[in-house]
Amino acid sequence: MNVAGVQSLVAASSPAFVLVVGDLTYGDDHGQDAVEAHFNDMMAWSQDAAYMPTWGNHEGDPGSDDMRNYKGRFDLPNPHSSPGAPSAGCCGEDWYWFDYGNVRFIAYPEPWVGALNAWNTAADSLMDAAQTDPAIRFVVTIGHRPAYSSGHHAGLGPLRVILNALGTSHSKYVLNLCGHSHNYERTFHQSGVVHVTVGTGGSSLEQDGSCLWLQCAQPSWSAFRAMHLGPLRLRFKPAGIEGVFLCGPAGGGSNDVECALGNGVDSFFVSETRTDSPPVVAAPPVSDIAGTPIMVVVSASDPNSEVLMSLTADLSALPAGNNAVFTVGAGNTSGTLTWTPTPGDARPAPYNVTFTASNALPGSAVGAITVLADPPPKAALSMAPTTGNAPLSVTADASGSVDSVGGIVSYRFDFGDGTAISSEIHRSRRRPTAGPERERRSSESPADSTAASPSKRPDRRWEPASSG
Repeated sequence: MNVAGVQSLVAASSPAFVLVVGDLTYGDDHGQDAVEAHFNDMMAWSQDAAYMPTWGNHEGDPGSDDMRNYKGRFDLPNPHSSPGAPSAGCCGEDWYWFDYGNVRFIAYPEPWVGALNAWNTAADSLMDAAQTDPAIRFVVTIGHRPAYSSGHHAGLGPLRVILNALGTSHSKYVLNLCGHSHNYERTFHQSGVVHVTVGTGGSSLEQDGSCLWLQCAQPSWSAFRAMHLGPLRLRFKPAGIEGVFLCGPAGGGSNDVECALGNGVDSFFVSETRTDSPPVVAAPPVSDIAGTPIMVVVSASDPNSEVLMSLTADLSALPAGNNAVFTVGAGNTSGTLTWTPTPGDARPAPYNVTFTASNALPGSAVGAITVLADPPPKAALSMAPTTGNAPLSVTADASGSVDSVGGIVSYRFDFGDGTAISSEIHRSRRRPTAGPERERRSSESPADSTAASPSKRPDRRWEPASSG
């Protein structure tokens, strides 16, 4: 047995916690002395680092040991019960989960009747929550049984189906750690997940025939495998998870790799195989007349269906003293900017407002706001009749005058002889000029003005003096 030598390597790495993937002591085969020896060996690191176990078949097999000898030693975070768990030690702490840094760890139970299906439902919800949590970048599962293995214990088919489906539907799920087979083996990505068997904690290696492996030909899904003892060191970084399998003591059976104690035998780096995309923000350009309320409606969404944590507007490009307000909708998926520019804010160049939605990544869009100067109305005048003998009644009609914004609220007729009348539609004696005045929103409105319209056209008649 080389348990103490492997645990010394673990301690030398100064871990924050240690994942132990089942079959902890073999107390069911070797009695309570083996249980005490195991926990003594673990004290090389367990006085300073958290011991995070999963249960294997040897913890639950009937014999001189049972689950009470293990569950009673641990206080596991977020514990759950599994159907079919052994009655001794039932119920609770059959599996659990916890978050560390940017990683969510989810342990899975032994394949008791109904246990894996029940776990699948719960794990799917936990992974769904992790997908929408910007603080969680990766999900790791830990358990005893392997889903993929070419070693002494073949991969468990029902578990493989479950983990593949979870990997397909959750891009953050990237790594599965397991034991059971006493060897080291790492897969290529399987439905986005790398599987690593680390049954190399110091017990004898399990070997089959002259090639040492149950499957002599290395399967196409297998990236690396080794019959050698040693721990797997994991480092969790913002961009991914770095793994190095460290060379432990020689022996435990035949070794098919040669290495120096403590050196790396295999290394890998896992991250999301499906690229995380930033949120998409849409901010349409708008333009309006100075003095008119302007509204910009912004939308935001995440291509990976992750929750948006914020939606903001950078108003620094707007004029000083502006009255702009940005209101964010539920879920940060929409927002509305309102602003009433003053006449002095009009200019040819747009004001560029940047809108940003954020979760793990930020996404932005620029909304261009163009403020137009308030143009004068366009005057029009018709007279009827245009010729005739005196005395002659003439009607001057200015109803054809138009204004692009707000409507005309008053008319002023200047007859050119020092006479000017402000009213609706007025008569004229010679070369009248019409000067319609547009609404000034800051001081008057159609409600307090005398406005002419085609349906209301009073006439003012003027009869010129006869000549002769």
